[in-house]
Amino acid sequence: TLSYEGLFPPFTREAPAVFERGGKKYMLTSGMTGYVPNRSDSAMTSAWGEPFTSTGDPHVNDASCASFNSQICQVIKVPGKQDLYIALADRWVPYYSVDAAKADLLQRAVANHYDPSKYPVTPAEQAEMMRSPMLESANTSIADYVWLPLRFEGDSVKIDWLDEWRVEDYN
Repeated sequence: TLSYEGLFPPFTREAPAVFERGGKKYMLTSGMTGYVPNRSDSAMTSAWGEPFTSTGDPHVNDASCASFNSQICQVIKVPGKQDLYIALADRWVPYYSVDAAKADLLQRAVANHYDPSKYPVTPAEQAEMMRSPMLESANTSIADYVWLPLRFEGDSVKIDWLDEWRVEDYN
């Protein structure tokens, strides 16, 4: 929490997925926009109890700017594999696709509630946000999941979109 002090939605972090690899501690989190997907953040520290340092959005070439339209909820180290970690992500509203423009609009519209001078939105943009799946109206009974392998570049976590992949293809 020290690493993200003073934030407000949608920049507040939620859904922490914490794991350890090679003595480093990692945390993947989501922004806070209800069930609407948003940008993830990865962070790293060398010791539990020390502040995490953000290393940025782990999703590589994510045209949606919304974590491949999902929210990471857990990271699993695959037993018997040398260095295979899998990110499990919820896709709460699979019928609601987000692209970069919509991700920007939704982020600004949520932030506008807390700081309207810094995050202006037009009435049309506010109306668009109100048409998004809200906490009260989203049908999460149809949620599905995204499972993607992690890769590492130095201390940074990376997640690439793969239409299909197999655990057997990894060491």
